[in-house]
Amino acid sequence: MAYDLVCTGSLGAPLEFGNHREGFNLFERWIRDLLKTYKLSSVIVGMEPTGHYWFSLARWLLDQGIEPVLVNPHLVKKNKENRDNTPSKSDHKDALVIADMIKNGYYSPCSFSSRRLRGIAYSNGKSRDGYQTPQRCG
Repeated sequence: MAYDLVCTGSLGAPLEFGNHREGFNLFERWIRDLLKTYKLSSVIVGMEPTGHYWFSLARWLLDQGIEPVLVNPHLVKKNKENRDNTPSKSDHKDALVIADMIKNGYYSPCSFSSRRLRGIAYSNGKSRDGYQTPQRCG
């Protein structure tokens, strides 16, 4: 799930995409459309580094020349609770809170170690979408 929260502070429509090559290609087309529509030269894509799901997207973004950044999951949870005074969780709510945190500068850059990247225990050493997963990021 992604939201575009441009420098004007306006919130656009969300985009849902899968964590696989076809989903990433859809996400890339969406980003390119945003760049063109708002006459931007670059974007920042933020995510929560929870589990292993973010590795493939972060690596793919770097391969495309798009800057991935990370937000602290604990701060996402706190900001979410403060936003509507409930502990409820949803992809839409998470994406909105993450976009708002990035807009306000509450993120860390994502950088992969220079050592060879290793995959999550798949037989070919790669994640399902073919991207290697990092040993270390952050």
